[in-house]
Amino acid sequence: MKESNFEIVQSFITESFDIAKNDIDCQILLNDKAEKLDKVEAQYHYDSMLGAINIITDYIIKNDSSKRFIELSNSLLPAFNYCFDKSIELVYNLRTKQEKKVVKFNFNELYEGMGGSGVPEYIQLKVTSVIIKIAYIHSKLCSIISANELYYKEMKFPLKDQLTMYLLAATYIGADFCLHINLNNTDEMDSFLEN
Repeated sequence: MKESNFEIVQSFITESFDIAKNDIDCQILLNDKAEKLDKVEAQYHYDSMLGAINIITDYIIKNDSSKRFIELSNSLLPAFNYCFDKSIELVYNLRTKQEKKVVKFNFNELYEGMGGSGVPEYIQLKVTSVIIKIAYIHSKLCSIISANELYYKEMKFPLKDQLTMYLLAATYIGADFCLHINLNNTDEMDSFLEN
């Protein structure tokens, strides 16, 4: 990605967080205090996820005849969910000091839209409870990118970079979602098991 497009990505990520925090249909992030990753953990998270995102975007571009984001948007929800879930798994491992545990990127899971099998069930339940909101976030972000198509064309911001930006948003939202989870609170899981 060209450095000149960094502002576009930064603005989009900021808008993505705003939607996930403030839009009533999409609100999955809280404005309260969250745990934080240190600089090394944050870089590890970014590098790991960006590597996966590059493979995903290359695959999408190679195997889809669409050359415009708007034409792809309906088929991107599984990739969005996958990056969201894998980001949660990665941050969970970092928070529980399992950074030596390698997060496996099984791209067969990509089209199932499921990537968080490496976290405990009580964490998976928290994700399941917001799955509809994640779909709304996906839809709103696709609309934003599609509405800016001419601007991106003028800025020479190619489809691969648009896909990368979109999947990075899923990654960062997933990471923030995990940082807000109280890892010591298994009440939802206990309630689920009682029923």
